[in-house]
Amino acid sequence: MHEQPITITCYTDVLCVWAYVSQRRIDELERQFGDRINVEYRFCGIFCDARRKIGGGWSDRGGFEGYANHVRSVAERFDHISISPDTWVVEPPRSSLAAHLYLRAVDLVEAD
Repeated sequence: MHEQPITITCYTDVLCVWAYVSQRRIDELERQFGDRINVEYRFCGIFCDARRKIGGGWSDRGGFEGYANHVRSVAERFDHISISPDTWVVEPPRSSLAAHLYLRAVDLVEAD
């Protein structure tokens, strides 16, 4: 008897450093449990308006440079992540929305 796979829904934003941290764990789940699980990725709009979120939300903590330092400090705790010193400082992204729309289009093409 073949059981139906368990669906795991992962809410994420491609600009979130914690998404990169957790991806290794999700990959390991897929490696260990294979066809017994189904991972569904869902967009969670953390950085839809990154300029306002970081520029405004981090204005008293150094703005984009302060946020970049924070992201690098998170990444330093994990050996599987490296962050460019330019991330969030040189040409900071305006939004993660376009990347998520593109990834969803790829999902739909693959499903077809």
